[in-house]
Amino acid sequence: MTCSKNNNKRDMESVSQGDYKKYENEVKKQFINDFVNTPIYRNNKRISVGKTQEEIDKCFDHITSVGSMDSKTRLPDLRRMECIYILKSILTDKDCQQCKNYYVWEKEEKYLKEKIFCPETGYLIILNKRNFIYKIVSAYFIESPSKRKKLVSECQETLKSK
Repeated sequence: MTCSKNNNKRDMESVSQGDYKKYENEVKKQFINDFVNTPIYRNNKRISVGKTQEEIDKCFDHITSVGSMDSKTRLPDLRRMECIYILKSILTDKDCQQCKNYYVWEKEEKYLKEKIFCPETGYLIILNKRNFIYKIVSAYFIESPSKRKKLVSECQETLKSK
Protein backbone atom coordinates (compact mmCIF):
# COMPACT_ATOMS: atom_id res chain seq x y z
CA MET A 1 0.00 0.00 0.00
CA THR A 2 1.92 2.97 -1.25
CA CYS A 3 1.13 6.25 -2.87
CA SER A 4 3.66 8.53 -4.46
CA LYS A 5 1.88 11.59 -2.99
CA ASN A 6 1.08 10.22 0.44
CA ASN A 7 3.82 8.46 2.34
CA ASN A 8 2.50 8.84 5.90
CA LYS A 9 2.18 5.14 6.73
CA ARG A 10 4.19 4.13 9.78
CA ASP A 11 4.65 0.53 10.81
CA MET A 12 5.07 -0.82 14.32
CA GLU A 13 8.82 -1.36 14.01
CA SER A 14 9.59 2.21 12.91
CA VAL A 15 7.33 3.80 15.54
CA SER A 16 7.94 1.64 18.59
CA GLN A 17 10.78 -0.79 17.91
CA GLY A 18 8.31 -3.71 17.86
CA ASP A 19 6.60 -3.00 21.21
CA TYR A 20 2.89 -3.50 20.45
CA LYS A 21 1.47 -1.64 23.47
CA LYS A 22 3.75 1.35 22.80
CA TYR A 23 2.70 1.28 19.14
CA GLU A 24 -1.01 1.16 20.00
CA ASN A 25 -0.56 4.13 22.35
CA GLU A 26 1.29 6.10 19.65
CA VAL A 27 -1.40 5.35 17.07
CA LYS A 28 -4.14 6.38 19.54
CA LYS A 29 -2.24 9.58 20.34
CA GLN A 30 -2.02 10.39 16.61
CA PHE A 31 -5.74 9.66 16.18
CA ILE A 32 -6.69 11.93 19.11
CA ASN A 33 -4.42 14.68 17.81
CA ASP A 34 -5.74 14.42 14.25
CA PHE A 35 -9.46 14.13 14.99
CA VAL A 36 -10.21 15.36 18.52
CA ASN A 37 -7.66 18.04 19.43
CA THR A 38 -7.53 19.64 15.99
CA PRO A 39 -10.85 20.02 14.19
CA ILE A 40 -10.65 19.18 10.51
CA TYR A 41 -13.15 19.97 7.79
CA ARG A 42 -14.33 18.52 4.53
CA ASN A 43 -16.63 20.54 2.26
CA ASN A 44 -17.06 23.07 5.10
CA LYS A 45 -18.37 20.40 7.49
CA ARG A 46 -16.47 19.28 10.57
CA ILE A 47 -15.28 15.68 10.60
CA SER A 48 -16.20 14.04 13.89
CA VAL A 49 -15.18 10.83 15.61
CA GLY A 50 -17.66 11.33 18.44
CA LYS A 51 -18.51 13.68 21.27
CA THR A 52 -17.95 11.46 24.28
CA GLN A 53 -14.84 9.47 25.22
CA GLU A 54 -16.86 6.29 24.71
CA GLU A 55 -17.77 7.32 21.12
CA ILE A 56 -14.16 8.33 20.39
CA ASP A 57 -12.85 5.00 21.72
CA LYS A 58 -15.46 3.07 19.72
CA CYS A 59 -14.48 4.89 16.51
CA PHE A 60 -10.78 4.25 17.16
CA ASP A 61 -11.43 0.57 17.89
CA HIS A 62 -13.50 0.20 14.75
CA ILE A 63 -10.80 1.75 12.57
CA THR A 64 -7.91 -0.22 14.11
CA SER A 65 -9.39 -3.68 14.68
CA VAL A 66 -11.37 -6.40 12.90
CA GLY A 67 -14.32 -8.57 13.88
CA SER A 68 -17.90 -8.06 14.93
CA MET A 69 -18.72 -4.87 16.82
CA ASP A 70 -21.45 -6.81 18.64
CA SER A 71 -18.97 -9.01 20.40
CA LYS A 72 -15.93 -8.43 22.54
CA THR A 73 -13.85 -10.42 20.07
CA ARG A 74 -12.55 -7.60 17.88
CA LEU A 75 -8.86 -8.14 17.32
CA PRO A 76 -6.23 -5.45 16.74
CA ASP A 77 -5.14 -5.23 13.12
CA LEU A 78 -1.65 -3.89 12.48
CA ARG A 79 -2.40 -3.01 8.87
CA ARG A 80 -5.37 -0.88 9.95
CA MET A 81 -3.20 0.77 12.59
CA GLU A 82 -0.56 1.61 9.98
CA CYS A 83 -3.24 3.30 7.89
CA ILE A 84 -4.42 5.63 10.68
CA TYR A 85 -1.59 7.92 9.64
CA ILE A 86 -2.99 8.43 6.14
CA LEU A 87 -6.65 8.83 7.15
CA LYS A 88 -6.43 12.57 7.79
CA SER A 89 -4.44 13.31 4.67
CA ILE A 90 -6.88 11.47 2.40
CA LEU A 91 -9.74 13.45 3.95
CA THR A 92 -8.05 16.83 3.77
CA ASP A 93 -5.10 16.76 1.36
CA LYS A 94 -5.66 18.58 -1.91
CA ASP A 95 -3.21 16.27 -3.71
CA CYS A 96 -5.32 13.25 -2.76
CA GLN A 97 -8.57 14.95 -3.75
CA GLN A 98 -7.23 15.96 -7.17
CA CYS A 99 -5.72 12.55 -7.88
CA LYS A 100 -7.27 10.80 -10.88
CA ASN A 101 -7.40 7.60 -8.79
CA TYR A 102 -9.57 9.14 -6.07
CA TYR A 103 -13.24 8.11 -5.94
CA VAL A 104 -15.96 9.77 -3.89
CA TRP A 105 -19.63 8.80 -3.96
CA GLU A 106 -22.69 8.79 -1.75
CA LYS A 107 -24.88 5.84 -0.87
CA GLU A 108 -28.15 5.94 1.04
CA GLU A 109 -28.19 3.35 3.81
CA LYS A 110 -29.37 3.90 7.38
CA TYR A 111 -27.70 7.29 7.01
CA LEU A 112 -26.40 8.96 3.89
CA LYS A 113 -22.87 7.62 3.59
CA GLU A 114 -20.03 9.18 1.70
CA LYS A 115 -17.45 6.67 0.57
CA ILE A 116 -13.93 7.68 -0.38
CA PHE A 117 -11.71 5.13 -2.06
CA CYS A 118 -8.13 5.31 -3.25
CA PRO A 119 -7.43 2.32 -5.54
CA GLU A 120 -3.72 3.11 -5.57
CA THR A 121 -3.45 2.47 -1.82
CA GLY A 122 -6.57 0.30 -1.47
CA TYR A 123 -7.81 2.51 1.37
CA LEU A 124 -11.55 2.99 1.91
CA ILE A 125 -13.11 5.61 4.18
CA ILE A 126 -16.80 5.59 5.07
CA LEU A 127 -18.41 8.70 6.55
CA ASN A 128 -21.96 9.32 7.76
CA LYS A 129 -22.99 12.56 6.15
CA ARG A 130 -25.14 14.62 8.51
CA ASN A 131 -26.52 18.16 8.21
CA PHE A 132 -23.53 19.92 9.73
CA ILE A 133 -20.87 17.21 10.19
CA TYR A 134 -19.31 14.09 8.75
CA LYS A 135 -18.93 11.25 11.23
CA ILE A 136 -16.23 8.69 10.56
CA VAL A 137 -17.82 5.25 10.42
CA SER A 138 -14.84 3.22 9.32
CA ALA A 139 -11.62 3.27 7.36
CA TYR A 140 -9.63 0.27 6.26
CA PHE A 141 -7.41 -1.30 3.64
CA ILE A 142 -9.06 -3.43 0.93
CA GLU A 143 -6.70 -6.29 0.07
CA SER A 144 -8.76 -8.21 -2.46
CA PRO A 145 -8.37 -6.98 -6.07
CA SER A 146 -11.94 -8.12 -6.81
CA LYS A 147 -13.31 -6.06 -3.88
CA ARG A 148 -11.34 -3.02 -5.08
CA LYS A 149 -12.80 -3.47 -8.56
CA LYS A 150 -16.29 -3.85 -7.07
CA LEU A 151 -15.91 -0.54 -5.17
CA VAL A 152 -14.83 1.29 -8.30
CA SER A 153 -17.82 -0.20 -10.16
CA GLU A 154 -20.18 0.80 -7.32
CA CYS A 155 -18.86 4.35 -7.51
CA GLN A 156 -19.16 4.53 -11.29
CA GLU A 157 -22.72 3.11 -11.23
CA THR A 158 -23.77 5.52 -8.51
CA LEU A 159 -22.36 8.51 -10.38
CA LYS A 160 -23.96 7.35 -13.66
CA SER A 161 -27.40 7.11 -12.07
CA LYS A 162 -27.33 10.75 -10.91
